[in-house]
Amino acid sequence: MAEARRRPEPVEPGNASDLLGTNRFHPLLSAEDQVELVKRIDAGVYADHLLREAEASGWELSAERRRGL
Repeated sequence: MAEARRRPEPVEPGNASDLLGTNRFHPLLSAEDQVELVKRIDAGVYADHLLREAEASGWELSAERRRGL
């Protein structure tokens, strides 16, 4: 069985030295991973916009279109 990852201890607000120490538990994203993450977030924000616009306008989106968003 794989060993469970240890969760970092909660950090009190304003204690930057402890906060900086929590990075050892979470590897940083590579530049390529950052770009991919931003693209996915942007797509989600745009999909949310389209869904809200359709709802406000009374448009009926097909199930296929909704899944595509």
